[in-house]
Amino acid sequence: MSAIEILIIGVVLAIDALSASVTCGIKTRKREVAKFLKIAFSFGFFQAGMTLLGVGLGHFIGPFVESFGHWISFAVFFVLGLKTIKEGLDAHNALHLLATKGCMGVCSNKCLATLSIATSIDAFLIGILFALSSVNLYLATLWIGIITFILSLLGTFWGTLLYRLLGKYAFFLAGLILVALAAKSFF
Repeated sequence: MSAIEILIIGVVLAIDALSASVTCGIKTRKREVAKFLKIAFSFGFFQAGMTLLGVGLGHFIGPFVESFGHWISFAVFFVLGLKTIKEGLDAHNALHLLATKGCMGVCSNKCLATLSIATSIDAFLIGILFALSSVNLYLATLWIGIITFILSLLGTFWGTLLYRLLGKYAFFLAGLILVALAAKSFF
């Protein structure tokens, strides 16, 4: 597998994390670099980690996970998407939650880990493919993690910009992004 192919795989794998990080940026509302770095690190770390996990376990459980992995992604994104849309439609509640909880749990370790795992299931499946091909696993995993980190960091900043432009409707957009990610898990 060539370096260009690995780069393309890294960008494609990072798209879900980019979308989710835009949602995190919208829900955070303002630029908080420490939170954004935490979000980007989490997405990058899990993307790289799930790739390695896929390589390590690919020979044993690949066919089993492949048959239901999309359902896990769907459930996580769909529930988070509906919750975000509901919060966006109820502007008073959304603003109250923002004022009292910062980014409504997006930066909590539990929620961030859940989003990070959900966005990296594809990386796990790619890891299974890597186990069956000739690829420099360390380089590929490093590139996947770095690309995801960079795109996720950019996504959080783009999300705050969208919030400034769209106001409360940015929550609706964030929810639609998460529901779209849920639907994408079937294709």
